[in-house]
Amino acid sequence: MVRNISAVLVEPNGEKNKNPQISYNFYSYFFMIHILII
Repeated sequence: MVRNISAVLVEPNGEKNKNPQISYNFYSYFFMIHILII
């Protein structure tokens, strides 16, 4: 599960370069969800 999430986040390099702030917020949001799940 963790690998899939990281792969999905790392894959869209184009979007990350266009909107790095949004990508960072999305990553932190996913991280919070992951902590809540655990």
